[in-house]
Amino acid sequence: MKKHIFQLLSLLTFIIFFYESTFAQSNYSKATIDELKTLRGNVSEALSSNDSLSVARAYYKLALKFDYLEQNDSCDIYYNNALAIAKKLKNIRAVAIISNALATTFSDRGLHKEAIKIYSEVAKLFFSEKDSTGAAGVILNTGAEYLEMGEYQKGLELSLKALNIKLETADSVNLAGFYHQIGTIFKIVGNNEKWGEYILLANSIAKKNEKYGDFYRRMDLLNELGGYYFSKDDFVLAKKYYDTLYVESSKRDYLAGITSATSNLVPLLKKEEQYIEALALSKKALSLAQKSGRKYKIIHNLVETAKLEIILKQYYNAERKILLAKKLSKKYNYPDELISIYEIMAELNLKKRNYKLAYKNLSSYYTLKDSIEGGKTKEIIAELETKYQTEKKDNQIKILNQENLIQEEHIAFQNKTVIGLILLGVLSISFFALFYTQYKLKSQNRILNMHQKLLRSQMNPHFIFNALIAIQNYILKNKKFEASDYLSQFAILMRSILGGSRNDFHTLKEEIEILNNYISLQQLRFENSFQFNLEVDEKIDTETLQIPPMLIQPFIENAIEHGLRKIVENEKILIVKYFLDEKSLTIIIEDNGIGIEAHKDNKSETNHKSFAMEITNERLTNITKIYKEKIDIVVQDLSKTENRRGTRIKFVIPLSLLSRGKND
Repeated sequence: MKKHIFQLLSLLTFIIFFYESTFAQSNYSKATIDELKTLRGNVSEALSSNDSLSVARAYYKLALKFDYLEQNDSCDIYYNNALAIAKKLKNIRAVAIISNALATTFSDRGLHKEAIKIYSEVAKLFFSEKDSTGAAGVILNTGAEYLEMGEYQKGLELSLKALNIKLETADSVNLAGFYHQIGTIFKIVGNNEKWGEYILLANSIAKKNEKYGDFYRRMDLLNELGGYYFSKDDFVLAKKYYDTLYVESSKRDYLAGITSATSNLVPLLKKEEQYIEALALSKKALSLAQKSGRKYKIIHNLVETAKLEIILKQYYNAERKILLAKKLSKKYNYPDELISIYEIMAELNLKKRNYKLAYKNLSSYYTLKDSIEGGKTKEIIAELETKYQTEKKDNQIKILNQENLIQEEHIAFQNKTVIGLILLGVLSISFFALFYTQYKLKSQNRILNMHQKLLRSQMNPHFIFNALIAIQNYILKNKKFEASDYLSQFAILMRSILGGSRNDFHTLKEEIEILNNYISLQQLRFENSFQFNLEVDEKIDTETLQIPPMLIQPFIENAIEHGLRKIVENEKILIVKYFLDEKSLTIIIEDNGIGIEAHKDNKSETNHKSFAMEITNERLTNITKIYKEKIDIVVQDLSKTENRRGTRIKFVIPLSLLSRGKND
């Protein structure tokens, strides 16, 4: 039976070899053809020897080569042949290694969920074999899948977990790849400083020893370094890395490297305004990407080609490519590319004077961009990286200086009593210093994050966009004075918000000025469809009383957008009241809109999460932690308490907090 299986495999291998030799080698270099010949010879020898494990190993190495050559059909056949033999032999380690490689081919085709499922099983196999380093590589691959899907927190958690396992086991194989992946996360969320730090570290490690980063990892790093220096406007150095990537990849027929180099040279031509040459190169890169079948490369090059076609006013061609890129990005879940696609579609529709569709595209762009690059995502990633930094330093020394560490451990054993006491003292001091530093850093990050969220909540992208569209309409209708007045109010509001967001407190007078300006713009936007009444207690000295800036602004916006805007009959009224008693300042926001309960019951609003409530709760929590004072907030649906439609929101701020704000 065993002999018949090997005879069948030999026949199948001969047929495949003949097909590949006839149809698939004409474009390969001599070095690649010679390497394939050697690998095929290894398969034939293994089949002749009737050694099942040798056959599986030979198939695996041949599949790996076709994987890098982007020959997916041959790659799949050989991986599956190798996997079938490994499973029959019940060789768990071999099954894990081959399955891990097979999962990467699913990833390259955009099948991220399928790849994650395989990686999950492979990690279990490695752990069952007590192979922590093998598991670390699989966990790193799983993290990469989550990054591709836009789940950056999960991606970073798994990447750091994989790196820590790697360092703890003192295994240096492909160490550069681990740092490379962490650097990529910071690039995605716009932290170029950390991106450069990790990429340069990965490159320096890869250059020290080939086992730290193989040929394909070094090619990936050349591509990443080109992108990093391009972001720093060092176009000479960027071109140097891209040219090197192209030359080295061409020598070994590494299609992914050739495609990346070709694609990334396009922006350099755009910088020199050589748009026709750039378009030709971009189309070449797109053709290479389509040949490889890698979905991310195809999407990226469709987007870059469409950008150039828009510049050259080839709008029809650009629209076809960008719609295909959008379809692929949604199908295979590439949110970072989808951001660029929405931005380009907005630009394209503006040029076609389709303002409604342009607004829709721009709204999608801001929503997706904020979800990826927003303060919450950055804060989570920063905290994870800070936590990792406290654990990595000793382990990094361990892996890169393993021989020295063994010697140091020998000395430490001889002097364990003295060194133990010293270490105990140093660790105690370090622990308290580290705890205090982390506490301060987290507090600073929390405050900074709150300022960023406060600023975003006040500078709502929809509001800004609508304001600019309103100004544009005035200009198009030749209403110069109205446009000038609107623009002046808009500029004053933006300056006030930008200035006020940096401070924890400002005067009530400044607060009222910003509030009036904001509501005036909203009234202009909605054609004075609602009335605004402001009532300030005569006992209040607005020039000296200090309050947290724009605490109520998100609720004003909710009242207008989700309360008053939803009703068509009767007079629409928005009221804001400030009054003072012996212990507190009370602020009341009241509208006669549909009411908070009706808003919750509205099916079209079912998925709407109140950003106003979220940011206000976070601000109130931070104020309580910093100043040890609590601000109470109560939200009422008037239909439940006063038998009339509307919503009332009540803030009660202790005077002790306001006086503290004044002193600070």
